[in-house]
Amino acid sequence: MKKLLFFILLFVLVLASCKEDPVVPPSVTVSVSDELVFVSRGESASIKCSVDSSDLDVTYQWYCCSDEDTSTGVPVSGAIDSVLVLSPFTEAGIYYYYCKVEVSGFFFDSDVVSVSYTGLPTVYINTPHHASIRSKDEWMEGATIRISGASDESWNFSDVTMSVKGRGNTTWIQPKKPYAIKLDKKKSIMGMPKSKRWVLIANYLDNSFMKNSMAFYLSRQFGMDYTVRGEFVDLVLNGKYMGLYWLGEAIKVDSNRVDIDEDNDYLIELDNYYDETWKFKSSVRRLPYMIKNDDSMDVFRLSALEDAVAELENLLYPEGEKAEAEPDSGYLSKVDIDSFIKFWFVNELMGNDNELGHPKSCFLTYTVSDGVFRAGPVWDFDWSTLHIQDNCRCQDTLYYDALFRSPVFKARVKELWDSYSGFINVDNEIEKFRAQIKVAAQSDFKLWGIHRDPSFIVRDGFDAYVDFVKLSLNAKMEVVDDFVEQL
Repeated sequence: MKKLLFFILLFVLVLASCKEDPVVPPSVTVSVSDELVFVSRGESASIKCSVDSSDLDVTYQWYCCSDEDTSTGVPVSGAIDSVLVLSPFTEAGIYYYYCKVEVSGFFFDSDVVSVSYTGLPTVYINTPHHASIRSKDEWMEGATIRISGASDESWNFSDVTMSVKGRGNTTWIQPKKPYAIKLDKKKSIMGMPKSKRWVLIANYLDNSFMKNSMAFYLSRQFGMDYTVRGEFVDLVLNGKYMGLYWLGEAIKVDSNRVDIDEDNDYLIELDNYYDETWKFKSSVRRLPYMIKNDDSMDVFRLSALEDAVAELENLLYPEGEKAEAEPDSGYLSKVDIDSFIKFWFVNELMGNDNELGHPKSCFLTYTVSDGVFRAGPVWDFDWSTLHIQDNCRCQDTLYYDALFRSPVFKARVKELWDSYSGFINVDNEIEKFRAQIKVAAQSDFKLWGIHRDPSFIVRDGFDAYVDFVKLSLNAKMEVVDDFVEQL
């Protein structure tokens, strides 16, 4: 028995002595870009896989997958180099790739890289020496802008010199910045009339990205004198993809924009930020009047407007600051009531009472030749449609508390609502925008995350925010219809 145990032990020891040392995988780091790769129309892209094992044999195989899930990976035919070169995309989408690396018989997977092709035009802006745009007060000169990737090739153009600065108040302090553009020479952009002045709106407070665009749609449907024009674009600033923007017209006096006499008439903004050079508070309502076309402004012209505003307010509020009586009918010669009604329609439907109640970004014009105030253009709706509203609220803002005490004004509200409301199709317009910008919005979220929403409600992605805008607008159409019917 002892001999048997001895031979068993000896056999075990012999086996142990013959066993090879375990093979240890090499220490390898596989890395790819951790940023979203943005590709414009007609452009190719490349992704590089880096392996820190130059002294070992390395082979590569690239895979495509869905939703960053490597379990769905499919080999990309012929993609066996460290660099994956992608041909231009033809269908908008976010595409996912990773590389499987073999090193000395061991396999390592890279992270998944997201590649975005939105199908939108791309705006490229470069500043001198790639300097950051830090001021909304001082223009940075010597910058350039170009557009490529537009499906309408006439929209594309090479570098044009310009100046650029930040813009906005609340929007300027957000992580994703809006910008103002001043071209050195007037130019048509994306089919819009020639001008030097343009804006890039970030829509950071609007996770649907389309509230402003829906307000402009309503403005056009109601036949307002001028509606701001613009298009959705992707922005690449100093070589870095910055997300989904809206490039459009700045509100300026121009025969193709706010068509008034630059030297005699007034483009006015009612805004409690009260940060323009030429400004005053109205005598009765203490509303903050600021003059936007101030190149030829002087104290005499400012005083003349102040007198005209005082005359209007005294007619609208014959018993003082509050609208406790029907306004003097003389106001009808001082106000273009159709413009004020259409302005109310748009802001009420959009639930924009926060801005009008501030007031903020409320534009008017005053033409000296006829002594008439007109409302518009409409602007700034990122704080609109925050909640489903079951009542009308804008009639208590600006001068509407007085105007809605006027029988003539109320009768005209009914007439105009009956004339225009039947031509509004909220669903079609929203679905058009959804299809146009969905991929761009998803790419923007990958870069910035879900944006801050003024409602403080976090919804389940882009489609959920768009669905809510649609729900809110359709509900408000019914509310306004009932309100008008009861006037």
